[in-house]
Amino acid sequence: DLVVNSILKYVTDIDDVKGLGFCVSIAHAQFMARYFNTHGIPSMALTGDSPDEERNAAKQRLVSGELRFLFVVDIYNEGVDIPEVNTVLFLRPTESLTVFLQQLGRGLRLAENKDCLTVLDFIGQANKKYNFEEKFAALLSHSNHSMQFRFRTRLQSEIEFLSVADNLLHHRAHLVDLNRDRKSTRLNSSHI
Repeated sequence: DLVVNSILKYVTDIDDVKGLGFCVSIAHAQFMARYFNTHGIPSMALTGDSPDEERNAAKQRLVSGELRFLFVVDIYNEGVDIPEVNTVLFLRPTESLTVFLQQLGRGLRLAENKDCLTVLDFIGQANKKYNFEEKFAALLSHSNHSMQFRFRTRLQSEIEFLSVADNLLHHRAHLVDLNRDRKSTRLNSSHI
C-alpha cells in the first residue's frame, strides 16, 4: 500500500495522472499493474518483449487518460517521447547516472496543461547506500567535481541540499516549474 498511498497523498488529482513506473523485472511490472488495477488505478505493464502495436496503443491510452500508469521494464529509458507524463515512479535501483537521468527525463518534457512533475522514489528509502548527492549533482551541474567541491567546502549548503534532495525524492518533486519556464520562454522570444 506504500506506493498507492504515496501517489494518492502527493499527486494533486489521481484522474490527471499520466505516469511511468520503472520496474526491476517483468514479474514486478505485471504485479504493479495488477495491484494498481485492483486499487482502481487503471494501469498496464510493458516490457522489452511487448510488440510495437501494444506499446503504441498503451501510449495512446495513457495520453488519453484511459490509463493512469504504465509500468515498464527494459523500455522507455530512452527513445520515447510522451510529454504528457507528469508522474515518475522509481521502483528499481540503478547505479547508472545515465539510466537515472533518462528515466527522470521521461517526465521533464513540456506539455500543455502540465504544471509539474511528481517524482516518487521508493528505492532511496529502502537502500541506505543510495547516493542522493551523485544523482542531484548530475541534475544541477555538468561537473561532478564542482558539486563535490561545494559539498566539502560548505557544510551548511550540504545540509540544505541533502534536505531538499530528501524531500524531493521521497515526497513531491516539483523539479521543473513548467508554467514559469513557458512564461520565460515566451518573454525571451518576444524580446528577439
